[in-house]
Amino acid sequence: MKTFIQTVVWLLLGSMTAFSQTLSPSVIALAGGLEKTPSGMTLSWTLGEPIVDPLRSGNVYLTQGFQQPDLKISTGFVDPGFEYSLEVFPNPTQADLILQSTYQGELSFRMVDVSGRLLREGNMQTREVIDISPLSAGVYVLYFVVEGKMVRSELISKQ
Repeated sequence: MKTFIQTVVWLLLGSMTAFSQTLSPSVIALAGGLEKTPSGMTLSWTLGEPIVDPLRSGNVYLTQGFQQPDLKISTGFVDPGFEYSLEVFPNPTQADLILQSTYQGELSFRMVDVSGRLLREGNMQTREVIDISPLSAGVYVLYFVVEGKMVRSELISKQ
């Protein structure tokens, strides 16, 4: 009898895992869709999502629904149409910042502080060395421009 009860208990416990909840991406909405471009970008959208109640406690933020954006952090911008290499090193640095490029045309650079004040600018061919030792420690933004169009930006850390 004892073996029978143990067997029944184990079967019941085992069947509970078979019917346990699973989390799958779903959303309650009146309409929605997923659009894809030939370049690989996707746009997922919903219309009239009636059940969205964000909750916040301290620094924890919880939202209902699965139509939430992903957080992507980048240290710079790169124009996908610019097919040449641009290297900035060493980063972080204390004195010289070396810029290298395989671009053969006229390439200009601009370095600004976080308030947007222009600190350095110039034209370069394939290699340029910028002395940033007079600048105070902090974070700066370096822009590369080709034919009036920004092709890359990079965060520079001065120690």
